[in-house]
Amino acid sequence: MRMNGNIICTNPNCFSPLTDKELRDNCGEDLFDLYRDARQKVLVQLEVNQQLQIAQQKWSADNINEVERHSRHIIESILTLHCPCSAVFYYDSVDLDNCLALTCATCGYPFCGWCLTSCGSSAQAHEHVRECSVGKDLYSTQTEFERFHSNRRITELRKYLLGMTDNKVKKQVVGRIASHLSESERLALGIGSTAFNNEVGIQELFIITL
Repeated sequence: MRMNGNIICTNPNCFSPLTDKELRDNCGEDLFDLYRDARQKVLVQLEVNQQLQIAQQKWSADNINEVERHSRHIIESILTLHCPCSAVFYYDSVDLDNCLALTCATCGYPFCGWCLTSCGSSAQAHEHVRECSVGKDLYSTQTEFERFHSNRRITELRKYLLGMTDNKVKKQVVGRIASHLSESERLALGIGSTAFNNEVGIQELFIITL
């Protein structure tokens, strides 16, 4: 019997399916009725399998798109520092000079180094930094600046991941963003000090409370 429920000719050199008339004439009415019922079940199962395969392929495509969307958002909006004009800047490219009233090298706008809020002038930036609700002081060391934003990244990342409802997607996203986290950030998240493993249970992300 072929996968479509048809019975092929018994001649080894012939692969043509037998017609219903040929089967009925050779097998009799009762046996043919049993065959017909069995064939109908095979056809139904084939249809079910085909629909399941289509659904699985669609889920896989949607899943990949979701993983890409979440990963991109985390990397670009949470793990990457931006000045108010959306220009990217890095720790080692920022000359703090111990003062957190920064100026964007791209747009020239002054902004707060703590909360990254744009300020109208250098004087306003200094005033804002002194009173910043999330900052600590007008002056800071490079180490303190990096530690502050590393903690911010950890907090925002944990919050974002907790808001994701699909654990399969979440697990793949964790694997995608692995290389964008520092060793200390992976440790703080409770993931461990080595590179992320896609097989690590997602619940391990939330062992440590900051």
